[in-house]
Amino acid sequence: MQTHPRTRMEIWLEAPLLKRAEELLDKASVSVYAVFDGREGKGLSGAWSDAGLKDVHDMRLVVAIAPPDKVDGLCRAFTDLFKRYPGVIVLSEVQVIRPERF
Repeated sequence: MQTHPRTRMEIWLEAPLLKRAEELLDKASVSVYAVFDGREGKGLSGAWSDAGLKDVHDMRLVVAIAPPDKVDGLCRAFTDLFKRYPGVIVLSEVQVIRPERF
């Protein structure tokens, strides 16, 4: 079976930034991503929880699969965004079997 390299991007950010994140991914022609709700966790500022608060401090996890040539530009764009707002990106190399989908 032949596989093809791609990069998995896990992008943690606050809910109000979600539309901006989707715009950045769409602009880079990243066609495959999913969004998950963050329920609770711990970061540099300590533990956090959704605690019934709506939208402002709700966290989202965007998981995207991107071609390697798109990743540097996306990371630069998100780095600029994260200079003003909280957020983190984790990258990992993955292999896919249907490259035309990514």
